[in-house]
Amino acid sequence: MAQLYYRYSTMNAGKSIELIKVAYNYEERGKQVLTLIPSVDDRYGVGVITSRIGIQREALVVNEDTNILELYIRENEKRKNRLRADRRMSVSQKSIMYRNWWR
Repeated sequence: MAQLYYRYSTMNAGKSIELIKVAYNYEERGKQVLTLIPSVDDRYGVGVITSRIGIQREALVVNEDTNILELYIRENEKRKNRLRADRRMSVSQKSIMYRNWWR
């Protein structure tokens, strides 16, 4: 069963490096990871999660109109089994399904 993790913290707390690190650890164990980044975050290029120390990871771009459930289902068909999101900046409440969906 897939899991959705949402982490939040202050600026410069290491959220991006933590996401990149955890994704690497899952992949090292043979699991596939789906990472998301909001379309408004294009500081280091579109579709790229970048830490302050320069480590990068590709991610799917989402915006306010993105239905994350549909995106997950489509990507799950490609054998993805983990869902992680970097930054909540443009992910609207309507695009995240209610908690009961995950059970």
